[in-house]
Amino acid sequence: MLPLLLLVLACKPDPAPADSGGDGGTGSDGGTTEVPMIDLALADWCGDYEPGTGVEQGSDLWKVTLTDPAAVCNDGSPGVMYIRPAADPKFADQWVFYLQGGSTCQDLESCAVRWCGTEKYTKAKMSSTWTAESAGQGPLFTREEGNPTGAANQVLLYYCSSDAWGGTRADVVLQDEESYPGEAYRLHFRGHEIVRAAVERLMAGPVTADSNPEVTVPALTTAARVLWAGSSAGGRGAELHLDWVADQLSPHGTEVIGWFDAHVPILYDDMGAQGAELMAYDRDVRWVDVYDGRYGLFLDSSCEAMHAEEDRWLCGNSEHLVLHHVTTPFFARQDLRDRVVGERYLALGATEAEMATAWALTLDRVAQARSTGEEGHRMTRDPGMYGPNCAQHVGMNEEEWYAEATVEAEDGTLYTHRGAFLTWYLGAPLEVIDTQPSSRSVCPATTDSGG
Repeated sequence: MLPLLLLVLACKPDPAPADSGGDGGTGSDGGTTEVPMIDLALADWCGDYEPGTGVEQGSDLWKVTLTDPAAVCNDGSPGVMYIRPAADPKFADQWVFYLQGGSTCQDLESCAVRWCGTEKYTKAKMSSTWTAESAGQGPLFTREEGNPTGAANQVLLYYCSSDAWGGTRADVVLQDEESYPGEAYRLHFRGHEIVRAAVERLMAGPVTADSNPEVTVPALTTAARVLWAGSSAGGRGAELHLDWVADQLSPHGTEVIGWFDAHVPILYDDMGAQGAELMAYDRDVRWVDVYDGRYGLFLDSSCEAMHAEEDRWLCGNSEHLVLHHVTTPFFARQDLRDRVVGERYLALGATEAEMATAWALTLDRVAQARSTGEEGHRMTRDPGMYGPNCAQHVGMNEEEWYAEATVEAEDGTLYTHRGAFLTWYLGAPLEVIDTQPSSRSVCPATTDSGG
């Protein structure tokens, strides 16, 4: 990665002068507009390529462009959501939201690699420029019999902010004088603003698709029930915003439930020696430089209220958030050998077996959050927990991982991801976590290992 980026940097003309930001990949909010935006600055680096639409092909959901000036992608293009009305008027008060995933970037190099598309992701994850007018539906939205979320009003929130849906900052200047002297560009980290604008637009509804007047969803304020879901970076965004969404809708009598996929990180206390090292890094580097420093991370309000300024960094960590401060009911799926979420732990020398053992402990702790969490007394029911041991990252986007792969509970019942959620949703306590080595999971061929 680095040699290629160095090569294109060497061939790039000198950028406009920067008067904000700092060394070592730092950035700043409200940077000078003399620093070029990412699309202009990287035009010569990346060349002209078509990145795809960023959504599954189809005509099930239709695009709605957000008009709120704060709700923008990395490159300043407007945020986007896709909508689909309920299958039948009797389901008009039921809603399901899905926050797309797709990793993050945080500094000059990682965001340049992302924009240029030299690795897994492309500039379609940083812009709405290439979005299609309509999109297909994944397993969560399928209207086949047996899918508990299929008949509801459906909303796909398009991911284009590279901040796991948490950012609030505009005009962040990225530069790295040590590695790339004289180079700089500007972009926006506005994931939270896209979430906020989408929810507010829907609450003020009805909302009609941009190019299809026959596709209209009712005002979200009429919702009896909202399912708030996301995978990977979208799971992180769903965690950050679940209580906020519930706060927006509770005055209207709406029941809100969360569904997090592929983003319940291992707790520091379950990692052993590596946990102390990661905690110090997260507190002293990641929080200071990235979460607070560049993203201006949106934080759960009750977590902020309970922690002094020196401990505010904890509110930016999903592992702390889901154990202690998400009080709206939620169900979570997390694979015990997820190399994507567990990458940092493995990089410190842990084996996959050690990772799986530690993760099983963490998932059990989160399932008991009602009795052990700092705000457990505010929770109305125990979280549902589903922990396969398949080395599969995302488990909501593909049919075989959503509705076919199983984990056996202690009583012998076989649960799919979808079936486990439905069982918990209907009121039964549910904690189904595999062992290490695996003895309960039936795994298809891995399709998303992070490798």
